Amino acid sequence: MIRANSIGDNGPDTKRVFASVTKVVSKPPRPEQGQWVRRIQMSDDVLSKVQQIFGELFDVPPLAVSLQTKAADVPGWDSVGHLSLCGALEETFEIRFETSEFAEMNDVHTIVCVIKSKKDMLRQTQGKQRGV
Repeated sequence: MIRANSIGDNGPDTKRVFASVTKVVSKPPRPEQGQWVRRIQMSDDVLSKVQQIFGELFDVPPLAVSLQTKAADVPGWDSVGHLSLCGALEETFEIRFETSEFAEMNDVHTIVCVIKSKKDMLRQTQGKQRGV
């Protein structure tokens, strides 16, 4: 919305006009509160399961594993350990990784993002199949 406000007179034929622009920001549709709760819970669930898997495979304290943890930070997370990790993640989360995803998953943040993305796609596909 644009409004012009007459501020003063500089003469009989001229007025100083200042336009104040008010931006109308349209808000995106608000998701139902339950959707946000499910997303937050899923993130926490994914990270905690990943932490448990790291603890079991690499014998590290699960809480020592954070989103910032990289392969170089974990003893045993070498090429063979990476294959074991990916296999355990696939089994735990009931997903399958693409070959390109194996290579990019070199830190916990990426692992969690890939898993969440795959779980979201599965959920959407299942919803479409049910006609939701």
